[in-house]
Amino acid sequence: MLGDPGRKRAEDLKISLVYILPQVNAARVYEPLARRFAESYVRNPPGVEVHGLTIISNGGPIQERQKRLFHPLPCYWMEHSNLGKDVGAFQMAAEKIECDLLICFGSHVHFWKAGWLDRIVEAFLDNGPALYGAWGFHQPADHIRTTAFWLPPELLRSYPIWVGNSQRYGFEYGPQSITLFVHNLGFPVIQVGWTKALDYGHWEHFDQNESIFRDQHTASLGWNAR
Repeated sequence: MLGDPGRKRAEDLKISLVYILPQVNAARVYEPLARRFAESYVRNPPGVEVHGLTIISNGGPIQERQKRLFHPLPCYWMEHSNLGKDVGAFQMAAEKIECDLLICFGSHVHFWKAGWLDRIVEAFLDNGPALYGAWGFHQPADHIRTTAFWLPPELLRSYPIWVGNSQRYGFEYGPQSITLFVHNLGFPVIQVGWTKALDYGHWEHFDQNESIFRDQHTASLGWNAR
C-alpha cells in the first residue's frame, strides 16, 4: 500500500537511487559515462542524503576497475541479465530494494547543479505518489522518458508486464507505457524541473537551465560546469 509522503519529512524518506552500467561495449562507451556520472555527482552534491546508491551491472558481473570509477561514492552493487535492458534492471531493483522513493537513471545521466535531490524530494512531498520524470515528451505519444524517472517502487512493481527486449520501447511510449499505466491508475504523472512541476497534459520543453539533469539528448555544459 502506498504511503502518504506528506506525513514524512524529507530526512525521514528512504531514498534509493539506481544507475545502470551495461557491460556490452563497457570499456569504450559506458565506463566513461559512469566516470562522468560519479564525478558530476561529487561536484554537484544532491542535498538530501541518498539512502542507497545502487549500481546495476547489466549483462555480466561488475569488474573491480569499474567499481573504482564510482569512488568516493558509497555504492551497492547488483547484477542483472540485461533482459529488457535498463527497464528490466529497474524492475528488478523495484522488486529487491526497500525504499519510499526509487530513482532510476540510465547510463547517460549526469549532474550540472547541486541540490538536484532536494528538488526531487520537494516535488514528491508536494504531490505524493506519482510517476515523475525530468523530461515529458509528446512524440510519438505522451510519455515520461525512462532515462531519468522516479516513483514509489510499488507502482513499478504493479506494472503488469515483466519487460523483455521487445517490450522496452512500449514500456516508455507505447499503449502500455508506464506513463499511461500510472495515469490510468489515477496517480499523477509529473515532469519536474528546477522551478516547475507540470502534470500530465501540461508538459513543456525544458531548456538547459530548467532541466535538472543532462543526458545524451540535452546540450552538455561540460564536466566542469558549476
